[in-house]
Amino acid sequence: MLIEWMGARGYGYVYDSYTIPIEPLELPANYIFVAWQGNEWIPLYIGQTDNFAKRINNHEKLQCAFDHGMTHIHVRYSRSQRLERILEETDLIDMWNPVCNN
Repeated sequence: MLIEWMGARGYGYVYDSYTIPIEPLELPANYIFVAWQGNEWIPLYIGQTDNFAKRINNHEKLQCAFDHGMTHIHVRYSRSQRLERILEETDLIDMWNPVCNN
């Protein structure tokens, strides 16, 4: 399933939605730990990485996300440069202010 997340700058970013557990790929990615509550997605943590498989396995924010009801992980694999991924991450954090990013 594809989900579009809007950023504070007005850009939309399309992510694939995965139920947990996920089989991550060793690719650069932006990702969102999310909870499906009622009829809406609640972003719990937004991040980016050069290697999603390595990053997700020992992520320091997984427990926070599970404590807040994480049900899915949204991922946007990308060959973009690190700066572009950071700009996307910042844009989404500015819009959504996820609890586990604080």
